[in-house]
Amino acid sequence: MVMEKPQLDSVPAEVPSYGSGVVSETDGEKMNSKYIFPAILIGLQLGAGVVCFIQKDIRMAMYWFAASVVNACAVLG
Repeated sequence: MVMEKPQLDSVPAEVPSYGSGVVSETDGEKMNSKYIFPAILIGLQLGAGVVCFIQKDIRMAMYWFAASVVNACAVLG
């Protein structure tokens, strides 16, 4: 029994699927907007660290700086 080869002309070159890395122009706006809340949160944590450092509360300043680093790693990683 001889099997025929499938016609490759009928298969699309790129089939985008969830998580495939293919991003259209409309998805690019969504990709940028998902970082707004984490960026605000990290900025507030850095600000709290600066305020604590100015008030000479080094322990709390280090806590807020570490929290911002952890959040940045979670968002970017």
